[in-house]
Amino acid sequence: MEKQKRREKEIQILKEADGLRAKEEEFRLKEQQEIEELKELKKKEQDHKRAEEKLRLEEEEQKTKDVEEQKIIENKIEEEKRINEENERIKEWERNFDEAQEKKEKELLEKFNNEKIENEK
Repeated sequence: MEKQKRREKEIQILKEADGLRAKEEEFRLKEQQEIEELKELKKKEQDHKRAEEKLRLEEEEQKTKDVEEQKIIENKIEEEKRINEENERIKEWERNFDEAQEKKEKELLEKFNNEKIENEK
């Protein structure tokens, strides 16, 4: 009888040990699953950071393009202004030249007419 009690106790201990092993295996699987979930979260976070960095770089690139385009527009405006000013100076010079030529022509005509009148006298 005592052998049977011991045997039952040993069986009980073995069952408890099997139960502990099963719980240990369950905890190990849960731990493995949590590790995998953490790895997945870390990967998602890294992907998110990469996406944010890519977006930031694209925004900086767009800002740089916008600044360059604005400079090009400003340079075109400055060039047009310079050309208009130069054209205005040329027109002013032409007007002055025409006025000077007209004045010289009038002086020559007056001189010619005065000489003609003197010659007729």
